[in-house]
Amino acid sequence: MKNKLHIFVFLLLSFYGFSQKKPTLEVSTDTTSIRIGEQFDYSISVLNTTAITFPILKDSLGKIEVIESMPIDTLANRLIKKYRLTGFDSGRWVIPQQKVIINNKKFLTDSIIINVATVKVDTTKQQLFPIKPIKKEPFALIDARPYLWWLIGALILIAIGLFFLLRKKVVKLIEKPVVPPFIIAMDSLKTLDSKQLIKAQRLKDFYIELIEIIRRYIEADLSIPALESTTNELLTTITDFNSSSKLDIDKETLNKLSALLKSADLVKFAKYKPNLHQSESDRLLAEFILNGLKPKEKKEAADD
Repeated sequence: MKNKLHIFVFLLLSFYGFSQKKPTLEVSTDTTSIRIGEQFDYSISVLNTTAITFPILKDSLGKIEVIESMPIDTLANRLIKKYRLTGFDSGRWVIPQQKVIINNKKFLTDSIIINVATVKVDTTKQQLFPIKPIKKEPFALIDARPYLWWLIGALILIAIGLFFLLRKKVVKLIEKPVVPPFIIAMDSLKTLDSKQLIKAQRLKDFYIELIEIIRRYIEADLSIPALESTTNELLTTITDFNSSSKLDIDKETLNKLSALLKSADLVKFAKYKPNLHQSESDRLLAEFILNGLKPKEKKEAADD
């Protein structure tokens, strides 16, 4: 009985060992010599297994190129993976070992040498012809297309240039007439009146704006630097200009201008507070001074 048990165990282990045969890995090609551009099949086959991962052939073949990776074929207990390859450079090239995963273990195929030969041309049978001169193709409208964009761009630039050139001329034609400094001064006095600074007893602001109107007029119409000059500098300059040119400003106007400038300085710098009647009189005095400062030729033109 004990001997029978040993025999049974031996047969069981033998059967288990037989069922766990080691997988067999093979690699082959249908040819090892091709001409440039010819195709051949490269096959990897594995026997006695189902759990297998075949390699993905891409840039690992060097001068040999992959054209197609075909589906896995099953033949009995063998799995076969085929690849269609080719070569375009003549020479002796090696398809290197490829990694195959079988039952989670790595196996390597054998490398294979492929001979790629050039295509021989028999010059004794192939007739040679003389080189013909280059013939010019007839001109077609499509040939001018690259130059058409340059032409369109040039026309656009010319159009833009003409637009701005003509626009400047139109702007010059419709420019507003220059308003005389005297009219600007009179309008400024009216604007000052509308603020009612005297009534609001904002006398300092009133005198600042009143004197600025007079100074701006002097600088614009008499060409005398008045805005940045002190009162004494301004009065001295006007007196000098009046005696050496044709301003022809009467003495009364110069005296009233001097009095108004000095009175305004007292309000601005010495905190002097004139009464409302005096401020209203100074407003009228400013208009009288502006009329008196007007150059002689402009007075005569206004009278005519």
